[in-house]
Amino acid sequence: AGSGGADADFSIERSLRFNDTDTAFLGYTPSSASSGNQKLTYSVWVKGADLSDKTPLYSASSSGGSESIEHQTDGSLVVFFDEWSNGAHYTTATFRDPSAWYHFVFVIDTTLATPADRVKIYVNGERVSTTISGTLYQNHTFSGLNQQNKVQYIGRTANTSGGSHHYASALFAEIHMIDGQALDPVDNLGQFDEFGVWQPKRFTGSHGNNGWYLDWSN
Repeated sequence: AGSGGADADFSIERSLRFNDTDTAFLGYTPSSASSGNQKLTYSVWVKGADLSDKTPLYSASSSGGSESIEHQTDGSLVVFFDEWSNGAHYTTATFRDPSAWYHFVFVIDTTLATPADRVKIYVNGERVSTTISGTLYQNHTFSGLNQQNKVQYIGRTANTSGGSHHYASALFAEIHMIDGQALDPVDNLGQFDEFGVWQPKRFTGSHGNNGWYLDWSN
């Protein structure tokens, strides 16, 4: 990563392995108010997801159940709100290569007038098409994701549908949760090198009040 001149002084050095049999996950509870509860950008590099079960990328309990970003067993990606009751956006394409690193970026901005633009999903720098189930209403406010006093989960579902949690089996690297901003990944989180290959880029902006950056350097 970082070769080909995309950002010559930057490379992704570490990833963290999650094994579902270990029921391992990361959790963080923000103690302050969000920078903006209608916008966020979530970026993660993922490899080797075990598609025998869903891979929770980011999840939080909400007033209506949970808000979650997941890699599904069919290889599609989904973003849903309040346990599906306030809309779900699915990718029409599937991503099933266990040997490939995928860069997934989810850009949510509920203030936008066009329903399909309120959740934008990018894979390796390209926006991918989505289908919508239900309605994410304009100006919907998050009640779970990046919200004060709500546990934010990586690698585990926040809800207990079916009586048990789902856990990730995958490698995760270079995670950014950018609170209160809806950013285009091109030039902010990555760029194409001279061969047209998507490469990571050092993010130099703000993560907001309740955002974070995880590169596993510690």
